Amino acid sequence: MLGRRRPLSSPLLRLVLFLSSLLLLLASTARSQAYRGPHYGANRRILKSSIKALTFYQGKQTAYRRTSPLAQLTCLGKPCSRYQPDVVQCVSVGDDQWKCTADLPPSIRMGRVEVSCEGWDHADDDYILKDSCALEYTLLPSYGPDEDSRGHYHWRTDNFLDPIVQAIFWIIKDAGGKGRFALGR
Repeated sequence: MLGRRRPLSSPLLRLVLFLSSLLLLLASTARSQAYRGPHYGANRRILKSSIKALTFYQGKQTAYRRTSPLAQLTCLGKPCSRYQPDVVQCVSVGDDQWKCTADLPPSIRMGRVEVSCEGWDHADDDYILKDSCALEYTLLPSYGPDEDSRGHYHWRTDNFLDPIVQAIFWIIKDAGGKGRFALGR
């Protein structure tokens, strides 16, 4: 009987093992939920001037710490009812100015863009909360080089046929006063 151990059968020991397992499970679940919760990005302070590019997604919310979450993309203007991009990427061009691009149909172009981020301690803080930036933008109609806002086409003056058309016009005008064409005199 010396080498044999008795199986753990004490009800109290089983209860302790069960409760400790449950506590470990709850602790690991709570820890993983902290990164998926609404405060994703919380406690991640970054210098606003160090941001070189931002990517915004339709249907996604910003991270928040001091304020409420916002939609990452907010489109303003009439063309927004016809089309809104799924993804917009903005590149910093300095002094809080951004150049934003998206896959847009040829008839629409990006207008005014305004990037805003949640300041770490206050609205004008040089440090911001990571993933807290949102983009508000306008979409404008895009016209071709010969087209105005109503879709009417205009005669281009930089056409290589202009001198030929002008010469024909002057020949006909000269002939108009004499009743005949002035060609082949």
